[in-house]
Parts: sequence; structure tokens; C-alpha cells
Amino acid sequence: MLNKDYFLGFDRLMRDMETFGGNIPKYPPHNIIKEDDKFKIEMALAGFAKEDISIEVKDKILRVTGEPLEEAKDYVFKGISSKRFEKSFMLGEHIKVIDADMVNGLLSISLEEIIPEENKPLTIQIK
Repeated sequence: MLNKDYFLGFDRLMRDMETFGGNIPKYPPHNIIKEDDKFKIEMALAGFAKEDISIEVKDKILRVTGEPLEEAKDYVFKGISSKRFEKSFMLGEHIKVIDADMVNGLLSISLEEIIPEENKPLTIQIK
């Protein structure tokens, strides 16, 4: 089944495409939260600094890339992954990235569906 989490603002399209398969990377783990016309993407990025993360929107694709600086440490055990990653999210026509914040290893990207006035429903009063 295609993971609908990666298509923000395409709810109807994703319902129609649920029969298709998909191979979507699991790292880094993330959440997508929807509340009314707003979305929030949360990514667990323990071991990454803000400087290691790049966020770009181009051609309706939100791309988050992480490239941690290699530190020369002699690990006895390394259970926290800090490998390079790139994760992309396809955005709907009116979905805009509002801001991003990173607190305690959790990257939060806020998005909102902003419909232009000319695309909003128009109520016509009968005379």
C-alpha cells in the first residue's frame, strides 16, 4: 500500500490510490499531524544539529536532507543512528511551508493549506 503520509493536501487522491504499492524509506522516523487546514511533520533526529539539516521546497516537493559531521569517536556500542538521509514529501497545490523548528532532536515543520480568494467558494445572494 502507498504510504499516504508523504502526500500532504492530496487526501482524495490518496484514497483513490490506496491499492498501489510503494517503497518508502523508514529512516528517520517521522509523524505527520493534520489539524483542520494545517499540517505538522515531526522527524526524530537524535544526534543531528540544526546545521546538519537542510530543508528545501522546489516544484511542490518538500525535501529534508541530513548530513551529520563525522566525529572521531571510539564507540563501544553505537545504537543511535546518525547516517545521511534524504526524505521528500509531495505537497498539494495550496500547501505552504510556514516554518521549521528543532528542539531536543525533534525537527518540526509546520505547513498550512492557503487557498487563494479566487478559489474559495462564492455564495450568491438571490435578489
